[in-house]
Order: sequence, then C-alpha cells, then structure tokens
Amino acid sequence: MKEKMKGKLEEAKGKLTGDRKTQLKGKARQMVGGAKQTAKSAAYDAEHPKRSRP
Repeated sequence: MKEKMKGKLEEAKGKLTGDRKTQLKGKARQMVGGAKQTAKSAAYDAEHPKRSRP
C-alpha cells in the first residue's frame, strides 16, 4: 500500500513539474506496489484457505 501511495505522489510531482521521467517512475512504483499487494494477498490466502460448506 505504501508503494502505491508513494508512486501516486511521485507521478503527481512529475505532472506538476512537467518531468516525464519522474511521472513514469511514479507509475512504475505504483505497479510494483500492486504486485506486492497481490503477492501478500495470495500468500495469506494460501495460509488461510476458505472452508467450503457441504
């Protein structure tokens, strides 16, 4: 979650300053944050399987 927020801020900073490189770095950071979040969610689901009802 932190990575996504940092990426949003970095992207906004790039937009405000007109710095395309900073803007793209922010987008990349958001993608990394999303991947980390997905991996953590998958790990949690693997450790805590949902019980199926009969």
